[in-house]
Amino acid sequence: MNSVWQFSIILIALIVGVKKRIVSLEVATLVSIFLAVLAGCSWITITGYYQTSAGGIPPMELDPIQAETVSLLFFKATLFLFIGSLLSNLKLFNIAPQRSASDNSNMRTEFQFSKAVSLLLSTILLIFIIINFSKLISRDSYLFTSAGSINGAIRYLIPLIGIIAAWMTIKYKNKLLHFGNFLTCILIEFSAASRSLGILLMIIFIFWASSTVSKFHLFARVSIGVYLGGVGVSQALYLRSQELHGLLPHFKQLALNSFSSSAFGNVFGTFLVIIPVTLLGLQVPTPSNYLLTSINPLPGRLTDWYEIVGNLLLNPWTPTGSIAQLHNLGVVQELTAWIILGFGLGLLGKFSSRRDRALIVSLISLALILSASLQFLQYSFRSGLRFVYADVLFLFLVNFFYRKKKLV
Repeated sequence: MNSVWQFSIILIALIVGVKKRIVSLEVATLVSIFLAVLAGCSWITITGYYQTSAGGIPPMELDPIQAETVSLLFFKATLFLFIGSLLSNLKLFNIAPQRSASDNSNMRTEFQFSKAVSLLLSTILLIFIIINFSKLISRDSYLFTSAGSINGAIRYLIPLIGIIAAWMTIKYKNKLLHFGNFLTCILIEFSAASRSLGILLMIIFIFWASSTVSKFHLFARVSIGVYLGGVGVSQALYLRSQELHGLLPHFKQLALNSFSSSAFGNVFGTFLVIIPVTLLGLQVPTPSNYLLTSINPLPGRLTDWYEIVGNLLLNPWTPTGSIAQLHNLGVVQELTAWIILGFGLGLLGKFSSRRDRALIVSLISLALILSASLQFLQYSFRSGLRFVYADVLFLFLVNFFYRKKKLV
């Protein structure tokens, strides 16, 4: 079974699983990121050739055989994630959705909530635009703004604001206001040549797909979203390499580059580079205590993490990635890690989507798992679990708050 079939099977399983509500959005988020790599492997299999020079590794010519090797690893990991997610649906772990008076709120309450959220997001974005107006238009990129300042803190909130605005556009009233906020976030990320541009382009189509009853439309919307996500990331990386930054210079460069063959050929460039990184990572032995250290929630300085992390690199800048790291431990530990992760994310999805929870709870949970997914892909199993544990803590505090409120 080649990579094209593997990609097709996972895509169909993802669509059916989300549609039947047996795969949580948290699991679907991680699977979608892995699916992008499977798409890259399929593309190499079809074209027969790809040369990569990114990722901090020497230029490599990839052939279909190498792509098939990496595709099989991601295919196995994704299947194990699905198995874990299915186990979380057993009656033993069933978490019945709670219903409260908020479920029966009238249209006016929903309208007021939607309006308040749109105004809050608009205010934050307006403040940011006023502070950075000259940089936004044509001067220097603020991509490396320090996160320690108020301006920097808002800068790193832009992707999350965009995700909230995208969800509100699909699900709530005041669609024009919410879409305006979403489009503003798109332009900000575009002017900064940020990788988050790809995430925002993809996420609104994923949310839009969740509102359709037609399987064909669901498939089409998800496919368009994944493609646009790849386009957004590849264009952002291209714009970073240019001398001039800002909204106007980037629009000029986009007009010159967007319809070139190289632009379309590198749609999945960011994910394609994971293929040679994973391939080379198979040659780097993983320490036997890797899995136990990875799942340890204690800070790295209180474990032996810093003793083994140096052995998980291709060079000082390029980690081998969790797929290769877990595979090198053997099938038992590899299977156990992905199944337990899928099971845990399945349970987190049940808590984050309970019907008496605020919309923001589900969005924050999804954003944390999205961050975890990219960490699993690019760095290590432990790096991704940091965000999973953060989501566990966040949902625990939310549930604790609601229980205390109910008792009062």
